[in-house]
Amino acid sequence: MSKEFENFYSGFRSDIIDLANSDDGYPQKEQAFTALVTEDLSQAGILESPDVCYFEQGSGNTLKKANAYSVPEEDSSLDLLITLYHGKNKPETINNQDIERAFNQLARFLKAGLDGHHKNTEPGSEAFQMLHRIYGLKEEIDRVRFFLITDAQISVRSDKRKKDNINGLPVSYEIWHIERIFRFRSQSATHEPVELDLSDLPTGGLACTSTSNLNLGYRTLCAIIPGGVLAALYDEYGQRLLELNVRSYLQARGKVNKGIMETLFETPERFLAYNNGITIVAEEMKTGKLTDGSLGITGIKGLQIVNGGQTTASIHRSSKKEKTGKYKDRAADLAKVSVQAKITVIEPNKFEELVPLISKFSNTQNKVTEVDLRANHPFHTGIERVSRKMWAPGEKCMWYYERARGSYQTDKAREATTPAKKKEFEIRYPTSQRFTPTDLAKYSNCWNQHPYIASKGGQKSFVYFMQDIGKKDDDWQPSDEEYKAHVGRSILYKDIYKICREVGYKGQQVHCCNYTVALITNRTAKRVNLQQIWNRQSISEALEQNVREWAPLIMKEMADSAGTRNPTEWYKDPKCWEVVQRMSIPLSSELQAELISVNDPAKVVASKDQSKKSKNRKPQKLTHEDENNIARCRETSAERWLEIVSWGKSTGALETKQLGIAGSMASLAASGWPDEKPSKAQAWHGVVMIEAAKGNDI
Repeated sequence: MSKEFENFYSGFRSDIIDLANSDDGYPQKEQAFTALVTEDLSQAGILESPDVCYFEQGSGNTLKKANAYSVPEEDSSLDLLITLYHGKNKPETINNQDIERAFNQLARFLKAGLDGHHKNTEPGSEAFQMLHRIYGLKEEIDRVRFFLITDAQISVRSDKRKKDNINGLPVSYEIWHIERIFRFRSQSATHEPVELDLSDLPTGGLACTSTSNLNLGYRTLCAIIPGGVLAALYDEYGQRLLELNVRSYLQARGKVNKGIMETLFETPERFLAYNNGITIVAEEMKTGKLTDGSLGITGIKGLQIVNGGQTTASIHRSSKKEKTGKYKDRAADLAKVSVQAKITVIEPNKFEELVPLISKFSNTQNKVTEVDLRANHPFHTGIERVSRKMWAPGEKCMWYYERARGSYQTDKAREATTPAKKKEFEIRYPTSQRFTPTDLAKYSNCWNQHPYIASKGGQKSFVYFMQDIGKKDDDWQPSDEEYKAHVGRSILYKDIYKICREVGYKGQQVHCCNYTVALITNRTAKRVNLQQIWNRQSISEALEQNVREWAPLIMKEMADSAGTRNPTEWYKDPKCWEVVQRMSIPLSSELQAELISVNDPAKVVASKDQSKKSKNRKPQKLTHEDENNIARCRETSAERWLEIVSWGKSTGALETKQLGIAGSMASLAASGWPDEKPSKAQAWHGVVMIEAAKGNDI
């Protein structure tokens, strides 16, 4: 083993032990290892919102086992994972027999799930949720991917194995061993490259035309791709093909385009003429002679579709027999379908710079956000810079923002050249005070009352969060107050998570925490004092007691409202949040007393030309409801108030008095909310209008 690999393995083992010893819900090292690897695979676009759930039953040749599963949205596949964890000081080596045994255990689990084994499992348990979900998908999925993840090395060379068939479903096999995990992490990659060998096509590859711009760091080719080839690629790699495409996250996972589907089924031979085609970027390209003697593409490494995700997904969808609708029991004739493709090969040192721009400018059919979904976005680099210089109260430790995957262990290995320096690093940056971009997104989404988004997992939560970030300059960094607020939300979430775990919701504490945080911010109109949480580095006793009373009630309401639906899927539905919001559970008087008040002089933003009269104005006598109403109005932007005015005028939904108040709100918001505006009467009307607009999807 190289020294670099030894350092990685040692650091990775420390991460596993730290996670197992933390309050994050993985006391078993095997599941802690599973959680770390599935998070990597999720960030790489290989898995989508994986759920870590443990099931093991039987022995010998009857043993059934699974450690996690993933169900991609807008796809008809299922991903199942099994873990071989050893936890030794040096990695073990496993052979073909070990691998075969593990995949057989996973195959038995799949069969049990399809056969309704959840009926024999304790309701509400992790295993029940996983088995119930698989049983509910039995009529929808058309393929399964098996993953073996292990902290061992393997004696075989291939990371993939031959495809199989179980219960009529095609099954592919993939192995993520410790060396592969090391390669992925050490490259600091945002995705694992997709490598294609096109030489086995009937034509020997893809015919193409080519133009070079080597001085600019790229080369562009144009090719015609058979529809069947594109469908097969998506069948094997799924959304992983679209990982760098902003629209693949935000739009392509919506409904399949009806116009595309109609062309595929009715006039497939005209698809090339009707469709705009796809845009591909690649890291490397192999060219060679085709069977007709012309030059063509024989291999591609690092293929990513940055425009045309909806086209690709629709072609794949049409290759399967439709189960409902106009084309029921039919599949499109992809032999007649051709797709034009612009393929740009980018030099490695230009990849991070050019890919987001190609994605942005090639997506012209619909508005595309300019946000770069990767961790090098200025927002994340800015948070990272402040985290390295901002001490927590007492100046004994700091919060570590792990912008790039694995940077915590890398920094520790670089600085901890002696045991004493290692201890010094761990005191300065405790593992309990490490947080990642996906963590920050989850905490913020719950704070902003989107618990159903947070429950969808790290990557989806991250994408949703990034839509609201807006454009940041390269040298942007948060103010001290902004940074403390981000950490305050982290502490709020972590402390509430710990309470949810303590009150006994094994396997569901994440969802319980997401909804409890959201309901706290909803009922307080975000008046929880984050500055005080930063000062204490913990939530208050009053808030803790309120959470202990609320969490069991919230979890029961969530579980009961699921009915016959799969609970885990229900918690990802906005309707679940609507149910929870209707709960009539009060805040304690102790908690109300410590919330930020609009009468607090330190919290009132005064305009520079504020008059003496306004300075000497007596504070309004406000109830808790008044405080919440004013806070909700003040957090609503001027742009949003103008939208409400426009909607109210065009539909007649708002009276003249209401329109006047909404217009005043827009002016006050634009001027930074001077004095103690709005009044409690204005705020009451304001919240009525906010809710009315929301109820009409405005």
